[in-house]
Amino acid sequence: MIEFLNDSKHKNLSYPMTNVPVWRGVVCPEDIGQKDYALNSIGFFPCFTSTSCNQAEAHGFATKYGNAKHGIVFKIYLTKNNNPRTHIDTRAKIDEWSFHPKEEEVLLFPFFRFLVVGNTVRDDTYDNQAVRITEVTLMEIPF
Repeated sequence: MIEFLNDSKHKNLSYPMTNVPVWRGVVCPEDIGQKDYALNSIGFFPCFTSTSCNQAEAHGFATKYGNAKHGIVFKIYLTKNNNPRTHIDTRAKIDEWSFHPKEEEVLLFPFFRFLVVGNTVRDDTYDNQAVRITEVTLMEIPF
């Protein structure tokens, strides 16, 4: 569950961030996406959240590799400014952190805060199966 805060002072938030996003794919009911991730809304992930540097991996998770009709793909831009860091890039010590190296995993710490800066819906196919993908672009909020 994602909880949102109403905070209009962050609408024009800008700060240095990584220019390469991490990705997270999730299968979900069709009515989640557009309304739950409205532009300029602020939210957080309340627990450790697994993401990938590999966009195709996230799309695979969002469609359950052809077994789902709707999914959300989060495109997440991380800031370089938070100290301590808000994530662990498992690729640095793959043997210590990851059971699935091909996923190129980056773990986000609990209470990772973000601003929704993009939200689009498109129809796609995966293994000849129709799937509706909601792509939500998030920008980490520094603290």
